[in-house]
Amino acid sequence: MSRSPVAAARLGCLAQPGCRRWPGARDDESGVATLAVVLVIPAVLFLVSTVAQLVVYYHASHLATAAAQEAARAAQLADGSEQSARAYGEDFLAQAGPN
Repeated sequence: MSRSPVAAARLGCLAQPGCRRWPGARDDESGVATLAVVLVIPAVLFLVSTVAQLVVYYHASHLATAAAQEAARAAQLADGSEQSARAYGEDFLAQAGPN
C-alpha cells in the first residue's frame, strides 16, 4: 500500500516532535488558562452578586415584617393609636436598620 507523497509527508511530520501541520499552529496549550479565566470569572462574579442580593432582600423583608409586627403590638395597647403605632414601627426600623 503506497501513500501519496503529501500524505507521507504529513505522517512523517506528525511523528516528529515540534512539527506543525499548519503555519502558526502551536503544539502547547497556551491560552487555555486565559480562556478558562475569561469564561469562569464572570460566572463566579454573577453567582456571588446574586447571593449577596438575595441576602439583602431576605434581611430587608424580615426587618420590614418585624417592624410591622412591633407596630401592630403597639396599636393593640389600650391607649394605642394609629399614629403611635406608626411612630413605634418607624423607631424600630431606625434602631434595627439604620440604612
